[in-house]
Amino acid sequence: MTPDKIMDFGNWVLDTAKEILETHGEVHPVVFISPHEGSIGIIDVSVFMKEGRKDLLGNILREMTKKTNIEMIAFISEVWMAKNIDTKEFDKFGSVEKMPSRIEAVMLSIETPDENWMCQAEIIERDGKKTFDIPKLERMTQVEGRLVGFFNQKKNELLN
Repeated sequence: MTPDKIMDFGNWVLDTAKEILETHGEVHPVVFISPHEGSIGIIDVSVFMKEGRKDLLGNILREMTKKTNIEMIAFISEVWMAKNIDTKEFDKFGSVEKMPSRIEAVMLSIETPDENWMCQAEIIERDGKKTFDIPKLERMTQVEGRLVGFFNQKKNELLN
């Protein structure tokens, strides 16, 4: 998949998420899977987030990349972020989610066998509605976390 097609797809996901947020007040965590160009499967993965099963979801997606010809996986979700993180504050609360200075944001990651792309945007209130400004999707040289690294076989072996 070319960078232009990844950017176009990312912008479509972000535009759709923005419309959903403005209409319904929240964005459910969703995984998009493309087995081949022009075909997209959409999976609401809320159950994995609510039950704290992110590791299981990550392992399922990693296994899918090993056993199928998936060419792209994308994940969008609301997340908690910290601006200008204070290590003392983080140590006190143990996670960004519990920090009073946290902000709510939308995060999108797109992964192919060759590249990782990511962006995030702070959720703000405008005209009485939750919304966000569409961020620029950027190519990442290094990623880590439970819901990334789906195509990286070396990392897959470490996680299993």
